[in-house]
Amino acid sequence: MTDTVPELLSSYHERVTKGIWSHDAAQEYTVRRLQRLSQELHHYSSRRNIGWWSRFLTRSNTSIPTGIYIYGGVGRGKTALMDLLYENVNSQEKCRIHFHTFMLDMHARIHSWRQGPKKHWSRGDPIKPIAEAYSKRMTFLCLDEFQVNDITDAMIVKRLFSVLLQNGVVIAITSNTAPNDLYANGLNRDQFVPFIDLIESNLEITHLSGLTDFRLLQLQRAPVYFSPLGHCTDAGLDAAFDSLTQGLAAEQDLIKVNGRRLKVSASACGVARFNFKQLCGEPLGTSDYVEVARRYHTVILADIPYFCAAQRDQASRFISLIDILYEHRVNLICGAAREPRELCASDINLLAFRRTASRLSEMRSKRYLATSHIA
Repeated sequence: MTDTVPELLSSYHERVTKGIWSHDAAQEYTVRRLQRLSQELHHYSSRRNIGWWSRFLTRSNTSIPTGIYIYGGVGRGKTALMDLLYENVNSQEKCRIHFHTFMLDMHARIHSWRQGPKKHWSRGDPIKPIAEAYSKRMTFLCLDEFQVNDITDAMIVKRLFSVLLQNGVVIAITSNTAPNDLYANGLNRDQFVPFIDLIESNLEITHLSGLTDFRLLQLQRAPVYFSPLGHCTDAGLDAAFDSLTQGLAAEQDLIKVNGRRLKVSASACGVARFNFKQLCGEPLGTSDYVEVARRYHTVILADIPYFCAAQRDQASRFISLIDILYEHRVNLICGAAREPRELCASDINLLAFRRTASRLSEMRSKRYLATSHIA
């Protein structure tokens, strides 16, 4: 029973030995718990693929691995550990997704279900058939940055998780918030409390304790604004991405908003990499930038040009992008043609760009870098 499991703990030790990660007792304790889950998932996945076997599973059946809920402060490495677990689970029936994106998908599925044949309405609540369909193709579900902020999502997630767990889906969650503090002071919170009980009964609750903010340490060790453009700036952005993703494999991502598709060239550990043309050279808008800001705590943006009159539209989009990243307290690491106050020609809307330049400067400060991401 050691097919893939040892790789998880050894991968952690290898990163520590190479200096990619700093050793942290709470992290290693959590990694050992994740290793056990990885082992159980490896064998569970192969058994679950036997169709008749899965029909006899119940949550009380000890053959179903217990999922995990990891919570702790900003920068403690929750997302990195989740990614480490996900890499080491050898199954095609797995999904790792930001919780906000997951809920957008669920809302879209509910809307599509309600727009379907009228006979759907006679079956009542759409959550159950949607969750059951999801369960048929999913063994392991990782949800990053779990947080419930409104009553609609609170009610959906309560019913959704009940069906997923009943159908043998193993769930791993990261959150800044302890289960008991979810949806604190929310409207009709008493209706949400049974969901907290469901989480505590079906997932292993793990507090990734400690005061060290590893993300902040990495951000403060090197510049976050590189200028002018050129080989040195490109190398600096490469090094920043490698440092923040801590040796984990980068993946392409795809953001879908209102029928538009935005390709993310590389992402890992809540860090996304773009070039300027991807975000500001295309006809994107506020909703696209909000989705980027909610999904990633750090954005690396390359090739920001000097804005002349011919680039007025691009400058306008750049102003909107920086406003939204700033409002969501996203850490921005960028490569630009000039320093912030010298980026824009005087014949563009200089007044609006003054705010952008000011925010770009503030986003380099230790105080800004230490603030929490607002997803």
